[in-house]
Amino acid sequence: MRDQSGGPIPMYYQPKFLHSVWEEYRVTHSVEENNCDPDHFVRWTYARALAHRQPRYQAMARWGVTVNAEEVAAVRNPRDFDDLIALALDRPA
Repeated sequence: MRDQSGGPIPMYYQPKFLHSVWEEYRVTHSVEENNCDPDHFVRWTYARALAHRQPRYQAMARWGVTVNAEEVAAVRNPRDFDDLIALALDRPA
């Protein structure tokens, strides 16, 4: 994902999780802090972070609404967004 300036959106890692995957990465890749490729570590960690968050994402999905990509692509302004959410809320479950 990218922010409004086109830059990547930072991903937050819970400290306990980050320390755990750092130790696993160090052991499995035989690296120390001074010889670690940070880009490789982040790529390696990203999938684990998503898997770690999956139960939380599933729980959050029960609170939301579902929209499809075509509907989102048609949103041009805040009013369109509000209308899209209203439409999604009115859909049968």
